[in-house]
Amino acid sequence: MRAEIVLCAADGLTNVAIAERLGITRLTVATWRKRFAEARFEGLADEPRPGCSAQDR
Repeated sequence: MRAEIVLCAADGLTNVAIAERLGITRLTVATWRKRFAEARFEGLADEPRPGCSAQDR
């Protein structure tokens, strides 16, 4: 989905159009477009999440 957002944006679609096409919120589109703009492909990767990991159990 993240790659689809970036590809749609490259095609010139607005956040609203991308959100409608992919069935997601405009906020989700805006978040991933911003992360891609700031960090390119590395920005599309998952960030560490809070909480214990499988190793900590």
